[in-house]
Amino acid sequence: MNTRFADRPLFTLDPKKMVDVGQDTYDLSGYIEADYVVIEGGRRVDPLPVCRTAYSWKPNFRFPPGTQGLLYYRADEEVPIRGQVRFRICESAADFDRGHDLLGWNDVAPWSIPLLRLFGRISFTPLVYLLRREGLVDTDLLSRLERQPPLNLTHMRILYTLDQPFDIQLDAWGASFVFVHEHWRQKIYWGRLFTDQRCTVLKQPYTGTAKARLVVSPLPEHEKDPALLLQFLDFLTPVKCVLPNYDKLIKPPEAGAYLSSKNRKGKYKPRSLPLNREWDPENARHILGIDLGE
Repeated sequence: MNTRFADRPLFTLDPKKMVDVGQDTYDLSGYIEADYVVIEGGRRVDPLPVCRTAYSWKPNFRFPPGTQGLLYYRADEEVPIRGQVRFRICESAADFDRGHDLLGWNDVAPWSIPLLRLFGRISFTPLVYLLRREGLVDTDLLSRLERQPPLNLTHMRILYTLDQPFDIQLDAWGASFVFVHEHWRQKIYWGRLFTDQRCTVLKQPYTGTAKARLVVSPLPEHEKDPALLLQFLDFLTPVKCVLPNYDKLIKPPEAGAYLSSKNRKGKYKPRSLPLNREWDPENARHILGIDLGE
């Protein structure tokens, strides 16, 4: 390879072509960011910019030791928009099937760049170029995504279905979500989700990482005014109460239970997010199967 290419040459994102095109693996251990350039016919494709990837949106997070491998595209045949660029840990392209995906900064989910995040950032243009050139994503889908207004998805959880599980920190101040379809998007924000809002507290009483999901409330009080609830499915790290002598206004999280807090009568009631404040009625029909009215 011509040594003038200081950035990492990227020939393909297709695992089936890695060996044939001579795709090298790269050791990213200790780097905050990694740059790549797309190569065709022994030359950098011009005018494509440098592709820059980072281990985390959190500042100064470095790729962990042993991060040697290559970028690839993991397609989703059932729901194509759920495809992701991932990093495969392996010594060489020939070892791809014996390797494993790099985990993200929380060591829970794989490090990834969802397809939706590739649009609106110049540094990801080379990845979109390869997806189109190699036929890894339908060209009509790519064109639709390119035409949609870009979203700042840095702090958002991307959901493709209502029942999709997601990871969440119990000490988070709030949570942002975006429901995604090929033709529309719906953003919601749930502020002070885990916060004890009494002025004498105003803190999150628990720490830990939960796997959870959003559900349409089945409670009678939400029959006319639909709302979302948060249901805990599992816990990926231990739940700990960090407030001394806490009176448990917010109920200790339990698998299968809804996020709940005490009402004025001292009884636990699920915390809810009213849908009428956030949702476009058409999106509610598509995603939730309910009618919010016009």
